[in-house]
Amino acid sequence: MKILLINPPKRHRIWVGIPEIFSRGIFLFPPLGLMYLKSYVEHTTGHEVELLDTLLDDLSFQEIENRVKQSNPGLVGIMALTHNLVDDFLTVQAVKRARPDVPVCLGGPHVHSFPEETMQLEGVDFAIRGDGELPLARLADALENGGDLSTVPSLLYRSDNRVEANEVELCQELDSLPFPDRNIPRFHEYYTPLMTGNNTTTMITSRGCPNRCVFCNTRKDYRSRSPENIVDEIEACVKRGINELFFIDDIFNVSASRVIGICNEILKRGLKVKWGMKARCDGVTEEMLRLAKRAGCFRIHYGVETSTDEGLKAMDKQITLSRIEETFRLNRKVGIMSIAYFMIGCPHERTRDQILENARFAGRLKADYAVFALYSPYPDTWSYQDGLERGLFKDAWKDFLVNPSLDNPLPTVWEEHFPQEELLECFKIVHRKFYFTPRVLLNALFTLRGWTDLARKVRGGLSLIKLQLLGDFEKHGYLKTGDQRERTNLQSGKTAWINRAGK
Repeated sequence: MKILLINPPKRHRIWVGIPEIFSRGIFLFPPLGLMYLKSYVEHTTGHEVELLDTLLDDLSFQEIENRVKQSNPGLVGIMALTHNLVDDFLTVQAVKRARPDVPVCLGGPHVHSFPEETMQLEGVDFAIRGDGELPLARLADALENGGDLSTVPSLLYRSDNRVEANEVELCQELDSLPFPDRNIPRFHEYYTPLMTGNNTTTMITSRGCPNRCVFCNTRKDYRSRSPENIVDEIEACVKRGINELFFIDDIFNVSASRVIGICNEILKRGLKVKWGMKARCDGVTEEMLRLAKRAGCFRIHYGVETSTDEGLKAMDKQITLSRIEETFRLNRKVGIMSIAYFMIGCPHERTRDQILENARFAGRLKADYAVFALYSPYPDTWSYQDGLERGLFKDAWKDFLVNPSLDNPLPTVWEEHFPQEELLECFKIVHRKFYFTPRVLLNALFTLRGWTDLARKVRGGLSLIKLQLLGDFEKHGYLKTGDQRERTNLQSGKTAWINRAGK
């Protein structure tokens, strides 16, 4: 059987956290989840797998339909993300227009959070919760051989006009999985934030997260790969000519000892590769940082989140400001680039000065870069449920999840203390207060690493300037769900599939 895996477009993403004007062009990650699926299925079965990443060419839905016709698959798998659900849904419809009889299976974080709602989407035949490698392989086998769908782990399917949900089976031995398939066309066109080389990739060394932050919807069933297995993959990447990696684990440094073990293995093999990671501030020691730098680490993305101990406690971050400050002090001492991530407009921020304190705190940390996002109540988090129970907003997501629409008004910011317009004004101010300072500007100038780096920094600077000049986010479409051109096309010519879904 031929399986076509599709990474959908991002033309109509629900705006959340960072307006499109500021987030566009920062990165283009390879579709790592689909690459894992392709590798596993081809290693363990006789099925052929084709991967279509629509983001590389910004494919329209008509172009996706044409590609599906050309591919002529026996099964289509689609990666589903909640804030990209409109595009996911339109991709399903494009597949069904091209090949009405071909079964469509959705997987990814959205299915984990909303399995029942996923199966209510018109055109969706199957859905997989949790890890998708084994279930997808078993599903393809069952479809080809007429097997019993009840034996496919983690699968949702229809039987006798009802949805059946098989028991979820997670992969506990991540080392047993083959490495993701990087032998896909145009792999060199992907890029990561602040990359220094010309050939980069992403890696993931664990799944899930052991923490319980109230704003986050990441799975909590944490599992990790061994240092030897991780560095085996790094070595395979280096042999392909990849000179830079970005670890996209929700938390790479669950413990300092874990990072030390990986770094020792890199150094033992003499691998020359640059890399960055996402980290918590409490999983850091000076020994870890020094070893990481020796092993090639040149940047660390820290989840700071907020600038008060009250806020950290409200978020259940299990850390203090003094610990965050110590981590950034150590980071500067060792000489690794730091990026600090903040959320503004949080439930605990009741005055404008409390919001603006985030920019001042980022300056005191002397972070090389800061990323500010507006606090967004994700629909499957404790924070969202708290807002619902307190009557701060209506459960608009409930209808959206089964009828993805471009025009459903959804709560994307926390408006308990400030209206959206004032939060957006604060969003501009914190960027201005942090970036338009001599320290940050001179640091950007003195750390230039060639023409490519210069081009990226100029593009980022222009985005900052444009952000400051923009007077009305709504008017310019930056609070909408993405591509205004595609929105107009869809509203002027809605397809029969959308009509049947209740639009």
